This record gives sequence, structure tokens and C-alpha cells, in this order.
Amino acid sequence: MASLEPPLALLALLLALSLAFGLLTWVSRNVWQDRARTQLFALLGVASTLTFVALVMVMP
Repeated sequence: MASLEPPLALLALLLALSLAFGLLTWVSRNVWQDRARTQLFALLGVASTLTFVALVMVMP
């Protein structure tokens, strides 16, 4: 069985981070009601999503 290639593993990690930070943003806003954490998680979620999309667009 072949192992995952490094770029594919990186894409999987970035996708997982995007989804996790999206969930944490929702939890922070609706459950914890902490504006500072909400903004931090949203920023990290956007950054990981943009990195994921940029890598997908340049991969062959």
C-alpha cells in the first residue's frame, strides 16, 4: 500500500484545520460568547482555507 504523498497529506491537514477552526469559531461565538476567541479562530480558519485553496490551484 502506497503512503500519502507529502503535498496530499498537507492538503488533508489544511482541510482538517479549516473545518476545525470553523467549528471552533461557531462554538466560541454561540457557546462561550467570547469575541476575542471568535476573531482569532475566524482568522485562523480563513488563513488555513486560503492556503488550502492556493495549494489546490497550483498543484498539477
